[in-house]
Amino acid sequence: MIVLLLLLSVALSSPIMLDRFGDSVNRMIRGNSEAYESGETRGVSQEFEQRLVRYMWFNNVAPCVPKKLQHPFKCIARGCKELGKHTELVDIFTHSDNLFDRTISGFVALDHKHKEIVLALRGTQDAHDWVTDLHLRLVGLHPEHLGVSNFNCRNCQVDLGFLKGYLHSFHVVDSIVQRLTEKYPDYQLVITGHSLGGTAATLFGLNYRLNGYSPLVFSAGAPALGNKQFANFADRVFWGSQNPNTLKVKERDIKFCRMTHLGDFVPRFPFWNGYQQMSGEVFINDVRGIYPPRETLQRCNGQQNRQCSFGDQYRKLEMNFKPHSAYLVPGSECSLSGRRELTFGQVHAANDTNKDSDTNIEPDIEPILIPVVQID
Repeated sequence: MIVLLLLLSVALSSPIMLDRFGDSVNRMIRGNSEAYESGETRGVSQEFEQRLVRYMWFNNVAPCVPKKLQHPFKCIARGCKELGKHTELVDIFTHSDNLFDRTISGFVALDHKHKEIVLALRGTQDAHDWVTDLHLRLVGLHPEHLGVSNFNCRNCQVDLGFLKGYLHSFHVVDSIVQRLTEKYPDYQLVITGHSLGGTAATLFGLNYRLNGYSPLVFSAGAPALGNKQFANFADRVFWGSQNPNTLKVKERDIKFCRMTHLGDFVPRFPFWNGYQQMSGEVFINDVRGIYPPRETLQRCNGQQNRQCSFGDQYRKLEMNFKPHSAYLVPGSECSLSGRRELTFGQVHAANDTNKDSDTNIEPDIEPILIPVVQID
């Protein structure tokens, strides 16, 4: 992985090399031949579009965690202005200074206008997040990881880093969510995240759905989380069957969607060792991606759809970071100040010192919880 990052840095130094490297990446990304493939798409309604935009504003705020988000819902990000009048911040959580702490930062808030409990999980912002991203290895997913005694998920595997990130985050967040669902029984539980946060949102959603809740899970720009067995399992949990026709599900009944964007190849990564995406894709077929025309938003059937991200030929390397951060709304002002502070040397050191084994997944360190309001 370090070699890949070094090659990437060389490619970015030359426009010609950058373009050629981008073409090479496109040729490498072939998808999984065993995936459920479809070419069917459908547009979205104005109501569904507005819903997606609203959840992306929560993701716009997430990079302000932990120091720039304050009660009742104030920050320098545009999302606080869009959501603040009817949104109440409840708790903030983040990782400790321990480099082995894989907690994915985020916050819990109440949207009193739409009657929603919102768990927002932050994408990659700092050294801890990058180390989590670099655990590119599939390991077994077991029932206890999702809080159940058994499940129908034989040979399911998920990414080690993403699994640890979810487990460490769940360790601190679950009690908050439990108390809020008890206090606000008529509020819908919504779990959302961008990129790295989207992987955790999916695992949170599976856990809560298997344990009797009915969460709405919304991710944007999230990489593939596990193997084909896991993808099929997630489809059964969220859609009720393997190889579901997701376009037959009415928008108001959708419980899971993963948004992708023209030019963003992060949702196609990792493309080796059997990683595979799940169903439920919503594709932004617009280069800019910010405030796109509604007709460019497409619901895509299948785990791979050649009319959507899987068939995207716009994936030039020079477009990597811009499309990845351009999901319906502008990038966060919090993210623009001081992001990407990790050097290759720091990544290398962190990767070499992390000796965690496959079985050492349960959280054994305490992340940081910042209570904002008291939950009765």
